[in-house]
Parts: sequence; structure tokens; C-alpha cells
Amino acid sequence: MFELKDDETLLISYQVYYYINPKEQVIGDLRLTNQRTIFESKKINLQQEYIEFLNSDILKVEKFNQTMSKGLKITLNKEQEYKFKMIDREKIIEIYINAKVNVV
Repeated sequence: MFELKDDETLLISYQVYYYINPKEQVIGDLRLTNQRTIFESKKINLQQEYIEFLNSDILKVEKFNQTMSKGLKITLNKEQEYKFKMIDREKIIEIYINAKVNVV
């Protein structure tokens, strides 16, 4: 369950789909803070997902397009990749840029 740390500020909470593959997508909330990126699936999903990483561990954030939808691909320094589909990715990109994350 998402909780802010004492020295942390929530920048945005946005409903997205965690894109696992074309047949597997999990709806949930993507939360960006000044320190972390967190994805937590909605309780209605059969498949529960919780993803959390430090923004300082992000190697790059890229746009990706899937048929009829747009999203972001986040690559960590450890070469892990996460894809999230959303309606307004520009808003999320702007927050990452302001947080000095490498957006390509």
C-alpha cells in the first residue's frame, strides 16, 4: 500500500495500464513522487501488481506507441523495463523532466 515518506512529496497520481504484453495489462495508479515511481494495481484486478523504484535508478524514459494507444517505457539502470499505457503521457514526461530524469 502506498504511503509517502516523511521527506517525500506526491507530484502526480495517474490511472494507467501496466503493459506486460499485448494480452496482459493491469489497470492501476502510477504515482510519481520527488523520490520514487510507484505502480499499484486496482483491487478489482485478479493479477495484483506493485512496482516501486527510485527515480535516481531510472536510466531513461521513452515514448512508446501500441496500436490505438500511447505510453511510456521506463528503463532502469539494471536494464529492467516497465511499460505503462496512458491517455496523457506528456503530463508525466513533463514531471520527469522537471525531476531531471533522462527523457528521450
